[in-house]
Amino acid sequence: MNTAVSQLEADLKQQVPRAARGQARRATVAWLFRADQEPVAVQVAADLDGSLIAAMPADAEFDPAAPVLLAFTDNKAQASGYRSLHTVALKTASLPRQRLRLQNRHPELAEDIGQGNLSIVHCEPLQVQLMALDGERRDLEPREYLLEIGDAPELTENEQANLEHQNADHADISHQLCTQILEQADGHWLLTGLDPEGMDFRCSEQRCRLPFPVAAYDRQSLGDAIKAYVKTARARLGINSKAD
Repeated sequence: MNTAVSQLEADLKQQVPRAARGQARRATVAWLFRADQEPVAVQVAADLDGSLIAAMPADAEFDPAAPVLLAFTDNKAQASGYRSLHTVALKTASLPRQRLRLQNRHPELAEDIGQGNLSIVHCEPLQVQLMALDGERRDLEPREYLLEIGDAPELTENEQANLEHQNADHADISHQLCTQILEQADGHWLLTGLDPEGMDFRCSEQRCRLPFPVAAYDRQSLGDAIKAYVKTARARLGINSKAD
């Protein structure tokens, strides 16, 4: 088979899983459905691989062996043109970054998390069901849906330090990216998440996401992706200075 054709087919095969992960990365709230119980709305964030993290009342009981359903409630999570339903197993979040990712996306929960009123659970995907606007259905298994992180210390170990550095020393870059590339309103935009497929920002109650053209895992590829956007943003502002 022609190499170009093979690459095209591979790219198309990845478009649907990437769109599904994009939904999860944009989501803030989801309905959680458990057998024989009323559905409950939970705040969510996405881990680096696209799996979901949720905040649940500390006294909520859940069986890790019993699958539950998660469905997004906010329109931004539907931006890919698909509606998705995640079948997951709830597990206590074991990685410190999972708590940080949820708290960065929902800083209003920090006090309740700190006081032990909320517990953080990792929603281990069992299946992701996608329904396109034209009615086409696609079911993704975890191996198809999850993004392979591998050895990516710039993300797995240094994400929080990178966020804090950006917000403390380069807030102007976040502002330029949000207002010039994403065409968001003027404001104090903070970087709240950095994963292989993009960056998440927040200004008060407004959130936005800047996707990378291709996945970036190390300092070099992350830096190249961000600098390309910064160059475009500064050009639109008439600034010719070099990206930091």
